[in-house]
Amino acid sequence: MSIATKDIRQRAIEAYKKGNSTQARIAQSYGVDIRTFQRWLARLAATGESAPQPRGHRLALFRGEQLECAYSQF
Repeated sequence: MSIATKDIRQRAIEAYKKGNSTQARIAQSYGVDIRTFQRWLARLAATGESAPQPRGHRLALFRGEQLECAYSQF
């Protein structure tokens, strides 16, 4: 499943703020689970931001020259 863009999140939240429909119906119309939509609202209330958080992985254990040295031991 892909991550909803900032634009999609903003449109869904604006629709809810306008009172157009319930959380469940708005979530369904934007193709997300109700709980996901509720997390967007909670994050907006807590931080003032609704954009997706950066995704990534932990830092590599070995980098650059360390990586070359680690492989040369094998």
